[in-house]
Amino acid sequence: MKLTVLMTAIGMSFVFGTAQGQEVYKIEKEDGTVVYTDTPSKQSEPVTFKAQTSNVAESLPVVSPKPVSPKENASKKQKKPAPDYRISVSHPKPEATVRNNNGAMTVKASSQPESSGTYQLTMDGKIVKNSATGEFTLTGVNRGAHTFTIQLLDKSGKTLASSKEQTFYMHQASALINTQNSQ
Repeated sequence: MKLTVLMTAIGMSFVFGTAQGQEVYKIEKEDGTVVYTDTPSKQSEPVTFKAQTSNVAESLPVVSPKPVSPKENASKKQKKPAPDYRISVSHPKPEATVRNNNGAMTVKASSQPESSGTYQLTMDGKIVKNSATGEFTLTGVNRGAHTFTIQLLDKSGKTLASSKEQTFYMHQASALINTQNSQ
């Protein structure tokens, strides 16, 4: 307790000693703001404090701002949130049966909102084709069940959106069935 009082007394005498030796100036700006400083200027007027005033703060060092490059300035600006892209497949419908003896078919997809990215078709776990329009023409698809997904990629190859995995069935007439002998 005695130590705290002693420390306070020492601190107060330091503050009073500093306040007596420094001049304080008041500057009133055009917009009405008031600035108090220890540096005189043409617009400033000296301020006198009562003897019991002990509100003195040491001035802070002036730090010049670091130059900012246009690239850093642009990155500091608030970026727009990235759009939430969604891919919808219009053809074939889920669980559709495609009938074509040559294994030819078309897959069509679109994104919302529209994008200038690239669509990528992955079928049965392998990347098959890329398309700028979202339309893929395929040939030589074997008969049977196939799964596919479509990804929307940006210019750097980052995936913006992906469709749900869908299944379609390729139906081809069998060469083993002889329709003429079945009569």
